[in-house]
Amino acid sequence: MFKRDTIKTFFFVLVVTVTIIAGILLVYSLTVSHEQVDTEPAVPEAPYIVPEPEPPSEEETVVAPPPPPVILPHLQELHEQNPDLAGWIRIPGTAVDYPVMRSPETDWDFYLHHNFEREEAFEGIPYIWPHHETADDDLVFIFAHNMADGSMFADVAKYTDSSFLEQHPVIELSSLYTERNFEIISVFKVWVDEEAEEQWYYHPQRGTDERIDFPYGFMTGWESADQFYEFLALSERNALHSTGAKAAYGERMIALWTCASASPDEMRLVVTAVER
Repeated sequence: MFKRDTIKTFFFVLVVTVTIIAGILLVYSLTVSHEQVDTEPAVPEAPYIVPEPEPPSEEETVVAPPPPPVILPHLQELHEQNPDLAGWIRIPGTAVDYPVMRSPETDWDFYLHHNFEREEAFEGIPYIWPHHETADDDLVFIFAHNMADGSMFADVAKYTDSSFLEQHPVIELSSLYTERNFEIISVFKVWVDEEAEEQWYYHPQRGTDERIDFPYGFMTGWESADQFYEFLALSERNALHSTGAKAAYGERMIALWTCASASPDEMRLVVTAVER
């Protein structure tokens, strides 16, 4: 009896033990299988590449400001001596070879009777009016005395002679920054009525029958092509002699202005030229 119960107990314990061991083995098997499924071989990471910056859009593009203009070397020292310097004028084969000054706002004709050193001098020096920032404008009037001693614009007054014009058809004008050449296209006279503040074209045959309706000397450019070609037409109509040279709208022009004779009077000589 005792042995039978012991055997039963032994088998019961054995069954329980086997069951527990089997359960443990089953759980272990499932756990290992799950880890093998979920665990994949590690993939090596790609090296880090720094992305290239995208080019800025047109709206974001920053345009660097242009460098400031550089004064021509042969004018640099003169400009340091007198900042009113605007350039240099030269007519090959003549005595015209002078600095060109820019008069101050306080006195538009300051250099009519002052020299380069800003000292009082009746003969003055060639100059432009202060409404010009530089001598590079599309239309520049340059003023100077016609001196009896042959200085300043005395040789400019000789353009009343057609042979003198043929021998000296080119005017060289340097601004502070650019050297330019101009070809003379017309020479005419202007009668100035200072009391009435009017100017008239003067022609040897017709006299003063055409008034100048707009002040060219106060302009730095042309308001329209019509105005430009009107000026050319009137200049040619009243020209003392024609050079045959032509100008087109958009080309730079200069005009030299001086007394028509060595003694001051109301008559002025105007020599116009176009850039070539």
